[in-house]
Amino acid sequence: LKKLRYCIYVLQSLKDGNMYIGFSENLKQRLTDHFRGNSSATSPRRPFQLIFCEYFANKSDALRREEYFKLLREEEFGLNIEKLFSELQFHNLDDS
Repeated sequence: LKKLRYCIYVLQSLKDGNMYIGFSENLKQRLTDHFRGNSSATSPRRPFQLIFCEYFANKSDALRREEYFKLLREEEFGLNIEKLFSELQFHNLDDS
């Protein structure tokens, strides 16, 4: 059984309500960086809540999924992105 090593995640800013979509091979460390303001892309929009994460065994699959989510966010296809994420199944962070 192959370990699910690669993760895409979605953070929602509690300051402005906007979302951040990212990729990581170490989600706990990456979240710590975001929450402490160590990421220039997100530090002005803190605090955040993690609203979605999904693990993959294959890096290319994870990056494709991240790209898909970013495309949805940018083009929205007439969808409410918050509704999409709320309907997706959540994955336990402790399973990594």
